[in-house]
Amino acid sequence: MQINQRQLYIPIGTFDQTLFCKICNDLTIDPVECTQCENLYCKECYELSKSQNDKCPEENCNGPFQTKQPHRMIRDQLSKITYKCINHNEGCKTEMAQDNVIKHMSQCLYQQITCKCGQKFQRRNLESHKNLCQFHKTQNCFICQQQLTLEDLKSHKCLFELQKMVIQFQEKFQDYKEQSNFSILEMKNQQNQRTTEINLSKQQILALLEENKQLKNELQMKQKMCQENQEKINQAKVQIENQQKQQQQYQQQQQQQYQQQQQQQQQQQQQQQQQQQQQQQQQQQQQQQQQQQQQQQQQQNQPITKGELVDSIQTFCEKNHKLKFWKKPCGEEKKKICSNCLKQNTTCRYFCQQCKIFMCFKCYYPELKMEKQPTQPQCPALHYLLQITDNFRCSVCDKKGEDMIQPIAFQCTYCDFRICKQCIKNKKFQEIQ
Repeated sequence: MQINQRQLYIPIGTFDQTLFCKICNDLTIDPVECTQCENLYCKECYELSKSQNDKCPEENCNGPFQTKQPHRMIRDQLSKITYKCINHNEGCKTEMAQDNVIKHMSQCLYQQITCKCGQKFQRRNLESHKNLCQFHKTQNCFICQQQLTLEDLKSHKCLFELQKMVIQFQEKFQDYKEQSNFSILEMKNQQNQRTTEINLSKQQILALLEENKQLKNELQMKQKMCQENQEKINQAKVQIENQQKQQQQYQQQQQQQYQQQQQQQQQQQQQQQQQQQQQQQQQQQQQQQQQQQQQQQQQQNQPITKGELVDSIQTFCEKNHKLKFWKKPCGEEKKKICSNCLKQNTTCRYFCQQCKIFMCFKCYYPELKMEKQPTQPQCPALHYLLQITDNFRCSVCDKKGEDMIQPIAFQCTYCDFRICKQCIKNKKFQEIQ
């Protein structure tokens, strides 16, 4: 039977009539206050009344039906009122504030729920019912070992499923083969291109060497001519002093040209060295990219060898696939590469089984369940965390306790998971709703 949401609010005690709604005559829920007469109304009652008639229900109020937030003193009085659960006759002893009534209704262990099989029972008996219900109890197929519910096992066709799996494996193998052939062809093209570039560089070097040889021959010839001229000048030194000065100037100009040529050659050599260094850097970058691709392929082929993968509660990858949380990785999480930030030696504790990729805690914060009672938070696998004060390293910020001002953390020994108090204070987690 459908329960009216208003029936969920059962206040404890007696209250001033000024706190009651003037429409439903009950204690106000999500209260609003009329701007004219200052009477209180439930927000739901106000919206329903305003949609039918834009006039305050109070007879002495003549202005338009507009509301505002109630005075702080009114809000304080309402916040101190406690409510009991609608299932208190069934045994629920929980008392709560007005804001927690709806949330408690979805979690109350004494609330009656209906299973797929049609049977009705209290939520606290759900686990014992699952062990008997054909819609929840599972059994492995004797042929393909696939885990199915008893209801699904009735219509399970093992041979058809095996054929379907074989076809899927064949399609994946064909895709991998095509990708490998394409990568090999692309590498061959790159190698041919580099060979062509090297041959062109060799031809340029040979041309420069030949040009250098010609310049040397010309220089030797000019030096020989200078010597001959010097001999003539020595023979007629007195007669041609002016010619000797001109000849000296001519020699200085030639020396400057020679120095300029040498500087040009040095600049060309430096440019060649820079080009070679750039080629080496490009080769190193390509090798690093190939190594990263190989590591990512190894991660995809063998996701984990230690620990256990369990479903997360509300964390999804970019393709909206639900992620797996890695329990007890035993240090292997530092060997994985985060597909989001592409960093190594980081804490990769989330894995997407469909995309075959790992994500670190700095890109995807861990899930924690924070409750008022008990005060202990719960880890991503919903184990209660124990407080520790020494000899620890935070799984989120990767800091040691000895390096912290306040070395306090919460630990789950079942999952090998720790989070420091500073990360919780800085909201470096996803709160499980």
